[in-house]
Amino acid sequence: MPTRRSWRGALVFTSVLATGLTGACARQGMPPGGPEDRRPPVVVGTVPDTFAVLTEPFRGPVRFDFDERISERVASGSLAQAVVVSPRTGEVRVRHGRQGIEVTVDGGFRPGLVYRVTLLPVLQDLFNNRLLAPFELVFSTGGDYNPSAVAGTVWDRVTGQGVDGLEVQAVSNAGPDSIPHVARTDTAGVYVFRYLPPGSYSLWAFQDRNRNGVADRMELQGMGAFQVAGADTSFIDVSVLQPDTTPARLTRAVVVDSVTVLLEFDDNLEPESRSDLFGVTLTADETGAPIRVDVFHERDYVRWRDQLQDSFARVDSLEAARRAEDALEDIPLSGDTLARDSTPAPAPAPAPPAARSRPVPPALPRATGGGRPQGDARAASGEALTPDGRPLPSRRLVLRLADFLVVNAGYKVVADNVVNINGIPRGGGESAVVREPPPAPDSTAAPDTATAPDSPTDSAAVAPASSDSTQVRDTIPPARDTIPGGGQPFLPGRRR
Repeated sequence: MPTRRSWRGALVFTSVLATGLTGACARQGMPPGGPEDRRPPVVVGTVPDTFAVLTEPFRGPVRFDFDERISERVASGSLAQAVVVSPRTGEVRVRHGRQGIEVTVDGGFRPGLVYRVTLLPVLQDLFNNRLLAPFELVFSTGGDYNPSAVAGTVWDRVTGQGVDGLEVQAVSNAGPDSIPHVARTDTAGVYVFRYLPPGSYSLWAFQDRNRNGVADRMELQGMGAFQVAGADTSFIDVSVLQPDTTPARLTRAVVVDSVTVLLEFDDNLEPESRSDLFGVTLTADETGAPIRVDVFHERDYVRWRDQLQDSFARVDSLEAARRAEDALEDIPLSGDTLARDSTPAPAPAPAPPAARSRPVPPALPRATGGGRPQGDARAASGEALTPDGRPLPSRRLVLRLADFLVVNAGYKVVADNVVNINGIPRGGGESAVVREPPPAPDSTAAPDTATAPDSPTDSAAVAPASSDSTQVRDTIPPARDTIPGGGQPFLPGRRR
């Protein structure tokens, strides 16, 4: 028969078990109900109204009301950085409300101006739904509305791509204390100014890392200029570049094949400078004898190589057509008909592949290096130019040698007067060059373009005719001239 103590223990155990079960249920939470909110917030009202003209002094705040509650957290940056006030007449302060935000400017909004207050699409609701596009409120504190528009793209001079999140300032040249009008680039690097008063302006674009509103010495930056005469619409693109005061230095030399050496630098080079004016020399360590070299920007070498490969391919296709035509002429005919004789005709001999019949200069190895993406990959692939039509820069030069590098022999390359992308001259340095022994034979590997001085296919004979970047495009003649006579292709660097 159970005692009183055993009954008490059973009750305590039951109570503890019930409490544990209740806690487990509480931790699971309530199941979500209703459809998921995927709709972005919408501005339903502003103070003042759009295109309002305020005749009384206005100290603010400017208020934006939304159709739902706005989160204090933004998709990127801070809440204050999600609002752009132009012109900038004081420090901007942003205060979060239940279903809106308020914007004030230290000292109030100055009279006689047209203000643009822009909400960037980083504002979001409690479900992380962001504004679909920037929202702009325009109002006047006594200034005239001039329906002008100035827009453009801010792009990186190294990569050729638009840059997101840069500050763009338009400053009137009327006086030293002119108020800056402010815009911000979007994800494609596009900026827009509207309702600028007539006048002459300087344009600055920079990466305001420390948020001080000024282009500092080591910030990505660029500049331009434009005029506003009235109801104008202007498009002004701006290229930005990291400031630099040091010349480019040679970091290493890579042997690509027996007559091709690749030079790599620690900075991007000016692509429009004449590479034949760079002081590049190659000498043998034992004798000190110089080897004549032609110096090329990477893009010029790649363009020449592609043109040469296309020329060989055209020659091979014409040769294949000629062989097929000769084979048809050997087919016996019966009477005046084109019927085939009972004896089968010999099959046309296939044209030799270009890779085996003629040596093609080697492709360059992929560029290496970390940090900000460089233009080497796009420059080497021959892609489109920058938005203003200039070639993309690269950190590499290509040397084509007039003589062969001896295996395991020491050489020294010296570069001088190399100009970097910032226009700083006298770059260069020196590096050792050693041609390693070739690897074990591989039936699948492509042969070296020049393996020995006595090779019947001397790749030095197909070297580019000139190292001047303005002449490389003419080193390969049009298709009708690729076979001047006797079926032999025209080779750059040889006289016909």
